[in-house]
Amino acid sequence: MLRRQLTRRFGALPAGAESLIEDATAEQFDDYMYRLMDARAPGDVFLELHPESGGQP
Repeated sequence: MLRRQLTRRFGALPAGAESLIEDATAEQFDDYMYRLMDARAPGDVFLELHPESGGQP
C-alpha cells in the first residue's frame, strides 16, 4: 500500500526507495506511512536517502 500511495502522489520512486520498503521493519514502515502524510517529496518519507540528515527525522 505504501508503494502505491507514493507512486500515485510522486510518480516514480527514487533509487533505493524500493529496497527500503522491502526491507523495512514494522516500525520503519509505520514511520514511512506517518511521514507520507506531510511529505512534499519522496525524500521527506525516506530520510535514509539523504546522508546529510544522518537518516534521522
